Amino acid sequence: MLKHFSQLLAPRVERTRQHGLLEIISIAILAVLCGADSFVAIETYGLALQSWLESFLDLPHGIPSHDRFGRVFGMLDPQELGACFLAWVESLVEKLDIEPLCVNLLKREPSRKSIAMKRYTATQVRWDYPAILS
Repeated sequence: MLKHFSQLLAPRVERTRQHGLLEIISIAILAVLCGADSFVAIETYGLALQSWLESFLDLPHGIPSHDRFGRVFGMLDPQELGACFLAWVESLVEKLDIEPLCVNLLKREPSRKSIAMKRYTATQVRWDYPAILS
């Protein structure tokens, strides 16, 4: 994963960087895979699993704050980030020798008038995260 996102331009001032861009992106992706849906939830995930994350990420200043996650993702070019993410997913498909699966996450519940989103958590899909990040 890290090699696919290493080409992203880090639009931050070098002297104020306490957390690496790749570490921020890695924590965010892992947290979202586990159901995080906000920058606060991403920070909470990171704090809960900090010792595990430190086993394969360089986090000398600990877990970034939710404000830091928001600022960094707000500065990134969405198309560039999307292209890196797509390249990473395509490499996973090839590395794991799996067929890509497209899932329609939005569906109308018969008993409701609203649209519901189906969520899948990392516990429903078993992945070896450190291997995916390499």
